[in-house]
Amino acid sequence: MQIPEFANGALMVISGFAGLILCMFWVHVRNLERKGRDQGFLYLGAGLLLWATMYALELGFPSQGNGAADQGHFFDRFLRRVLSTTNSALFLMTLPLFEHGFERWHGRLDFFHNPTKWRRVVLPAAATTLVLTLLTFRIFQDKQDEWLAGLPETIFSVVSIMSLGYAIVVSFWRRRLPSMAVLTAIVLLGLLVVQGAVPFLNSGGADGDNGDGWIYLLRVCTHTLLVMLFFALAFTWIRERFQEGQKSSGQMQDNGDPVDKEDARIFLGKNRQGRYIARLNWPSREIEQQEIELSAKKFQYLLLAAVRKLNGEYVHGNTDTAHLYGGNIHTSNAALTEAFNKALPELGEPLNWPEFIESKGKGSGQYRLALSPAAIALDHPTLSEDNDLRKIMSELPASPSEAI
Repeated sequence: MQIPEFANGALMVISGFAGLILCMFWVHVRNLERKGRDQGFLYLGAGLLLWATMYALELGFPSQGNGAADQGHFFDRFLRRVLSTTNSALFLMTLPLFEHGFERWHGRLDFFHNPTKWRRVVLPAAATTLVLTLLTFRIFQDKQDEWLAGLPETIFSVVSIMSLGYAIVVSFWRRRLPSMAVLTAIVLLGLLVVQGAVPFLNSGGADGDNGDGWIYLLRVCTHTLLVMLFFALAFTWIRERFQEGQKSSGQMQDNGDPVDKEDARIFLGKNRQGRYIARLNWPSREIEQQEIELSAKKFQYLLLAAVRKLNGEYVHGNTDTAHLYGGNIHTSNAALTEAFNKALPELGEPLNWPEFIESKGKGSGQYRLALSPAAIALDHPTLSEDNDLRKIMSELPASPSEAI
């Protein structure tokens, strides 16, 4: 067996097995009630299954013939591009479903925040890529020009790999796994090298049996490592979900000790420049009267979480979307945490949203400020005069003296 055939056979088995596991994983984690957020693993699994199909076809239809004169070879070339483009589209469709990495896009691009609308962007882009690929195959018919013929699909694939890689890197970094984030970046670099080198080898520019076997070794290694990173991502996602449930119910730190919020105080209002601010005082974390400027949507969510705490209620992820950052409550929690950590002085450990945002229960999609009502102070007159905040402030009791 030649090196290319061995590499394709190995990748067919690895990708097919991993794809089935991720699809099965999606079936078993749906009981976490993440409102479809776990659907990203179904897309990843389907993408890997397409990879397995593509490698199987490469084994069944080895690159032979002299370009357009061989219709079977042309069909084989184009079919692989169809599968690769579809695979890239599936990877791109996972992006809105990541908990971390695209908070700004969620807040600014409505079509990105809504996975259904995002699919309506990705699928036409994939179809356009296939049309361009077909045209370039018609233009560049010689085998040595195959890398030019496949350039539209290669660009689409590179964008997909880089976007997915960025999302995984940020996810690992936010989950306090910097070594995994660095490994992901290295694997991403290897994938980009393979993405450019293998089409060149297939075009006849090099001989895989005479000195370039390392390219196929790199292909097997990077694809296998990416699969392993998918599994690691899945388990860190599960770990984050269980920690969320534990912290929301018992307010526990990673070391099992209760989070000390007894001395934490927060004031919500505006500064002299009319910007929304949260002034945090937390002596046990060496935070003293730290003023944090927030965007309108982040402040609306924080204020609503505070008001609901004062009223003994919760912000609901499905019914309070008008006041959420990006229209999503989990995106709001992540964005608020990021804003606080950027503004706060250097701490021994980053501030985690479960430390000041508590959940009604695992999978409930309902949250509120975790501080005690006595620790929450609002600039009631100023905030009540704000047209964007008036509806939120109206939820407070008629006599707001305790909230000022």
